[in-house]
Amino acid sequence: MEQIQVTIHIPPQYASKAYGTAKGFGTIKKEEWRSDGSWYAIVEMPAGLYGPFLEKIGEVTRGSAEAKLVK
Repeated sequence: MEQIQVTIHIPPQYASKAYGTAKGFGTIKKEEWRSDGSWYAIVEMPAGLYGPFLEKIGEVTRGSAEAKLVK
């Protein structure tokens, strides 16, 4: 199964909730809690979960998260 990596940046008000959501979709390869309380991470997951992942993160953050496919 092909694995992909996705970078995400979550605003502070949604960071704790989004953390659990991201962890449920794959492996957190790198994470960084920023000084403003936001959360940045690289999550590795099966390629087939990318769409559902974006949808769920969008729900949790009310569309304010940034996500980008790395590979």
